[in-house]
Amino acid sequence: MLSDHFVVQADLQMSRPQKKTVSYRKYDAMNMDDFSDELLKSQLIIDPSETLDTLVDQYNDGLKCLLDKHAPMKTKTFVQRATVPWYNQTIQAARRDRRRMERLWTMPGLVVHQHIYWEARNRVGDLIDHAKREHYNDKIVQCGGDQLTIFKVVDSALRRRSVVFPSF
Repeated sequence: MLSDHFVVQADLQMSRPQKKTVSYRKYDAMNMDDFSDELLKSQLIIDPSETLDTLVDQYNDGLKCLLDKHAPMKTKTFVQRATVPWYNQTIQAARRDRRRMERLWTMPGLVVHQHIYWEARNRVGDLIDHAKREHYNDKIVQCGGDQLTIFKVVDSALRRRSVVFPSF
């Protein structure tokens, strides 16, 4: 049996995206009355230590225990994206606004909120397109008449990689 298919084997050097882990507490969700009551009943208030070292330990341990109970520590891991040169504060604010409008739309599910979300979504897309266009236009203008540099800018805009031929 003849076939025109061949096995291709390759070793690729690829790295995983970097991840960042953030730890936080939701202090806004705490019931402050319960927290205050338990703080007043704690050993820190009822029976404070006489020496400074043990008082500091008592303070740290007591408050940490209370905080762990009322506002537990949460961790979140997310992928760190590489920053792009055309991203700016206006786009960041528009993306936050878009996300807020999306949450507003998905909660009650009203049609008017859906249209508001669509407008915010389109605005983010327009801002990104405009920022990219401005950025690459400026880079091309900076190249002057140098064709090699212009092609490098175009290749980076199109995310093309340069071809490396093997040397024998």
